[in-house]
Parts: sequence; C-alpha cells; structure tokens
Amino acid sequence: MSTLEFSSMTQLNEKSYQRTKVEDGNVLELDDVKIWYHDSGGDGEPIVLLGGFTAGHFVFDFVREHLQEYRLITWEPRGLGLSQAAEGDTSGYSTDVWADDLSRLLAAIGVKKAHLWADGFGGFIAMKLAAQHPDLVQSVITSTEVWAGLQDRTKNWNIYSAIVNNLGTTGRGAKLLAKWMDIETLPWFVPWEAQNISEVVHVETVESTVGYGLLHADVRDELPRVTAPTLLLLGAESTEEAMAQPGVNELREGVPHLEIGVVTGAHASYGVVTHPKEFADAAREFFQKNGN
Repeated sequence: MSTLEFSSMTQLNEKSYQRTKVEDGNVLELDDVKIWYHDSGGDGEPIVLLGGFTAGHFVFDFVREHLQEYRLITWEPRGLGLSQAAEGDTSGYSTDVWADDLSRLLAAIGVKKAHLWADGFGGFIAMKLAAQHPDLVQSVITSTEVWAGLQDRTKNWNIYSAIVNNLGTTGRGAKLLAKWMDIETLPWFVPWEAQNISEVVHVETVESTVGYGLLHADVRDELPRVTAPTLLLLGAESTEEAMAQPGVNELREGVPHLEIGVVTGAHASYGVVTHPKEFADAAREFFQKNGN
C-alpha cells in the first residue's frame, strides 16, 4: 500500500490514509475474462472483501490496518476497474456471472475456503456465491442489498447515468458524482471518492454494473440456500433506524440463522469509511467465532 496525499484533507483520526493502489494488485486471466485482485498474503484466514460498484475495493482501505492478522483479498468484478471481459463485451453481466468469476479467481489463487465481507452492491455477489458455492464460504458479513426493487431507484439511476453520459467518469464527471454522494462530516470525502470513481467506473459498462445494481439485481431466491454463518452489519444513527432499512426484513425471512449488528452513528452507506475501527472490531469478533 502507499500513502495518498490530499493536502489537509487526508487525515482521518490523525492518521494518513493508506490507499491500496491498483498497481499493487494483479490482473489474472480466467479464460473469458481478466480479473483484477489484490492479495495481502500471509498465513491468516482469508477474508474476501467485496466492495460496491462506485468506490470499489477502495472502500475497505480504512479497515485494513485493524485486520492485519488476516489474509485480505480484494477484487473488482468484471466491468469495473481493471477487470474486463474478453473482446470488449460490455453486456450480460449478472450476479451469476460475477459469483462464477469470483469462485474461479479463488481457485486460481489457491483459496479453498474464505470469509466474505460485502459492502454495498457487493452484497448481491456475496449472497449468490454463498448460496451456489457453500464449500467456498466460511462465513459472510453482508449488506442490505438483496433486491433492487425494494426501492424505486429510477431517479438515482437517471441522475447517475446522466452525469456519466455527459461528463464521463473522470475529471468533472467523477467529481460531480462524488459531490452527489457527499458525506458532510468527512471534508476529504469528495476528492477521495472522485479518485475511486475515476479508477473503478467506466462509461461503457456503467449500465451493466451500476445500473444493474440499482434497477435489476435480485438474489432473494438464493437466501434460503445460504448455510454459512451470516451477519448483517449495518451503520445507522440508531438501532431502530437500522432495522427500518430496506432489505433487513427480506434477509431476516430468507436467512433463518441471520445475525444483525449495528454500529450506531455510522453512515448507512459508507460506515466502513466513517467508523472503520468499530466495523473492523465487529467483523473480527464474528470471524473469530466462525473461524477454523
């Protein structure tokens, strides 16, 4: 990892932000697709960190320092970052495709079983992988993302896609998207998120990735097949607010053994950024309880 400097806006809890740069990872060719991944190595149990479709793997950089005893593996699904389908294919992506890509990636790098920790749209992939490849999954920490139809996100997609189509995903386009998702309590958020967007999101695949997550993704039918210990880890101002989030009831009904954890005061979408130590501590306790 390397230190990214944002002048006076780089500080979080008086520490410089450590960014896992894409050049620190590797691109692996898996027949029909090239997948970017980063592997911290080490002898600890592997945790696969599944980021969303905008901040990507960078969203987990803040929790890394608190989980150094584990082997931390991050990736970008096909269509995002440096992960691209062969022959420029920009359509046909789905949770089935991404889960299959991830299972092949883990096999290729010698991971026989891993914990999963999903943030944002990474939750779709985590639950699909846990349902279809239970032999690969030790335990799961997931987000509320189980069905795009739980909320009408048409307006969100219209705004997101309009910015991308008119301004792209770098420069002004990235900055405007980051401002749209601004977290007021973090003055460095906009330049940080803008850089993430410029490295993760692509104009040609945005509809098949971000648009798919906002409008079409659905893993509800997979939930009863998830047998691994599963924790829904939420950020919210209060427990009551957390339990009212869309997706909570669907997960409680679909995954009978589901546990729920709440980090109060944390941002609902960027909790691992606003409260990284609290999220990491909750994750460690869960992984230790369900480890080998």
